[in-house]
Amino acid sequence: MTKIPLGKIAFTDKGTYSNTVKYGRFDFVVTEDSCYLSIKDENNGHPVTDTAWWRCLARGTQATEAAKKALLEAIRASNAADNLIGAATTAEQAATRANVSANDADIAKAAAEQATIRADTISGEASKKIVEMDALSKTVAGYINAAPVRMLVSVPVSISTKNKLRQKINITLFPSYCLKNALYQRISGSSVDADPSGTLTVLGTGKSTFYVIPTQNTELWQKVDVTIRTPLIRLTGNGKIRLNGGKIRIV
Repeated sequence: MTKIPLGKIAFTDKGTYSNTVKYGRFDFVVTEDSCYLSIKDENNGHPVTDTAWWRCLARGTQATEAAKKALLEAIRASNAADNLIGAATTAEQAATRANVSANDADIAKAAAEQATIRADTISGEASKKIVEMDALSKTVAGYINAAPVRMLVSVPVSISTKNKLRQKINITLFPSYCLKNALYQRISGSSVDADPSGTLTVLGTGKSTFYVIPTQNTELWQKVDVTIRTPLIRLTGNGKIRLNGGKIRIV
């Protein structure tokens, strides 16, 4: 009986393709989405796209792409659903805030109405106070504008040119609530001057005469003399020079 060698006649599953494995004839491998059959022995390092060494048994590229697209659409649909859920939640929260705002607005409106009532009450009370203050101001104005009926004037007897304390012409008006306004008009002398308050400024020695005139009743005017003298040595009661801390006292 004669035996005829047929060689390898069955397909052999070699698993996932690797470019480092040597494949023989009728070995088949799988890639990510297809299946390829080696048509030669010593098939090492040849890519499955090389038709001189490989034949495609099943091509799943289109199915894979379709599956990927379907998965992508499913993800998009899921994201859209999540977005719809988020939008619904946001809308519900906005509605809740709107209800709270409406309640706050009602409370604010009631508070405003109460404030208006209080403001009206305060306004009425303020109007009464204004009337009272107006009457009081008129009364006070009457006192302030009252004309004096008598005036007393006092001045220093004499002032030393060494005097360091400011002296002034003092007036007292009656009634006492009259404004203490007066004019100090120098009519003679140049030894001293008076400012509008009656305060005196020494200019030299001698006597100066002033008219003191109350502005609200000029008929009460008075004439006064102010004498400025040279310094004097102060003496004791028995006529001796009085010392102050061992120094001569000058007044």
